[in-house]
Amino acid sequence: MPKVTSDRIILTQRDREEFIDTSVNLTPEKLVSILQTARDGEPMRLFKLSEEIYRKDPDIFQSVQTRTSNVTNLDWVIEGAPKVEDYLRNMRGSSPDGIKDFSQFIASLVGSTYLTGVRVNELLYDDSAQLIGFNQIPSYFLTYKDQFYMPKLWTQASQDAGVQFSREKVIVHYHDITVEDYTQGALVQSLAWLYLFRTTLFKAQLSFSERYGKPFLLIQVEGQGDGYDKDLDNARRVIQGLGIPGGVFRDGVNMEFISSGTSASDGSFFEISLRDIKKSIQKVVLGQTSSADSEDSNRSTAQEHMKILEKYRRDDAAGIENTINDQLLPVLGTILNVDTSAARFQFQIDEAQEEEDTDDGDTDDTFDSGSSEQREASPERA
Repeated sequence: MPKVTSDRIILTQRDREEFIDTSVNLTPEKLVSILQTARDGEPMRLFKLSEEIYRKDPDIFQSVQTRTSNVTNLDWVIEGAPKVEDYLRNMRGSSPDGIKDFSQFIASLVGSTYLTGVRVNELLYDDSAQLIGFNQIPSYFLTYKDQFYMPKLWTQASQDAGVQFSREKVIVHYHDITVEDYTQGALVQSLAWLYLFRTTLFKAQLSFSERYGKPFLLIQVEGQGDGYDKDLDNARRVIQGLGIPGGVFRDGVNMEFISSGTSASDGSFFEISLRDIKKSIQKVVLGQTSSADSEDSNRSTAQEHMKILEKYRRDDAAGIENTINDQLLPVLGTILNVDTSAARFQFQIDEAQEEEDTDDGDTDDTFDSGSSEQREASPERA
């Protein structure tokens, strides 16, 4: 478990072994237990599950990466404090020491944070009290034991209560500030069940294929004496070379096959169900599925899905902007002796337009997602 030192929080070798493979052999009963423990203020296993399925499930990973890139590819400015902006742009971090720069700090606020709902980054200083970078704390070492809002660090020395973070030493970012209990995480509440259903169905599909779907080759070898033995060896090599289940039997052996399947046992139930789960994953993360659903990819639906993605990008960007403005800029103002009360960190979101031809030829149906009027009218996050 993490260790608190005089200058930073460090991970130990044993931390690689904590909650190993929480997602392996996941069952409904196991998932319910993980969710219930999180509701009791200890979401460590739930957050570990979030990290695992984010990396292991290709559809979850790809959908999250698509949503993530909508934010990480944006440029940014700090209005009203150019000295602070220069400071952050020149921050280099230190990869060998695990110290992240400012761009990596922004990237940590998306990605798997969508699943866990929270990300804690420790502020790291040099000997002259200058901010030199950020230390990302794994979410599965965070506990909310006996409190709702500010997480604590779960360490070997204080497993039950946890170590209280100093607000001047960490940046705490929440993906969704509208939830009443932050231990509930964010998207993992839906994605964990979808992951469970998919893996269960996949195992069932493999079992089905073993019984009904895989080809099975039978070779009957006739004859006797030396010629028979040679033919028998050749038949075995044929089956081994093809790499499929098979068998060899000699002339005079009677075989009877009993069918345990029906004409309807074609495995389509599993294929359709797995495809539906993939769509559901995309809907949870991206709010749309047209990119992978060709029969629904017409111009009208594409325009609506662009609006949804644009809304998600603006909401995600606004949440990060508020975290930086509320927590990081005051710290930098103190370090640089700069008044940051009126300074604002802001992403530069380019104007995006989608036009659709109507039946009467009118092409004025334009979605202007980048107008200043829309930005000012969009709800601000606390």
